[in-house]
Amino acid sequence: MLHDGDLSFCFSIRTDQGGSKTEYFGVVAELIAASLEKFGLRCEITKRTRKSLSAVSGPCMISVSEREITVGGKKIVPMAQRIYQESVLIHGSIPLTKSSIPVSELLISNDRKLLEMLIEDGSTDLQSAASKTIEPDILVSVLRDTCRKRLDSEEVEIDLKEEELAMALTDADDWKIKRYINLKNKEMREVI
Repeated sequence: MLHDGDLSFCFSIRTDQGGSKTEYFGVVAELIAASLEKFGLRCEITKRTRKSLSAVSGPCMISVSEREITVGGKKIVPMAQRIYQESVLIHGSIPLTKSSIPVSELLISNDRKLLEMLIEDGSTDLQSAASKTIEPDILVSVLRDTCRKRLDSEEVEIDLKEEELAMALTDADDWKIKRYINLKNKEMREVI
């Protein structure tokens, strides 16, 4: 699903067939990384934990957790998981391009310049990493094919309709502008 200029994804995995629930996160990371590598990216899946990387607190874009995907040392696919008794839900997003409004402008921060610098240093987007534009429908097709081949299953459901794509891109820009204006208005009220 396209959301705010990112291709968002979700894997819902039943765990009653065995295996460690925490290992599924790594399996999903491997699927996404293998797909991105088909566009010429050299992806790495991190082995370190967030605690060993930095004491900086802030948004997930400025630190890398264990089993996350990086390109050139920068996070490219923010991911998270929720473990249930008999299933695991793993979700994340692939930023297609650099945001038209800096992410630091959409977050509450006492030092936006520092936050933007940390985000710039710690993360990237698909277009910047690949040095070319990759159309969402082509990315979805590669993700679908990679998942089907690696999971040996036709049960992979990925559906992205053109109308939804156009609406998501328009809505993303509208949302960013509204969020930016709301934060600026809040800052003005705090100053007054």
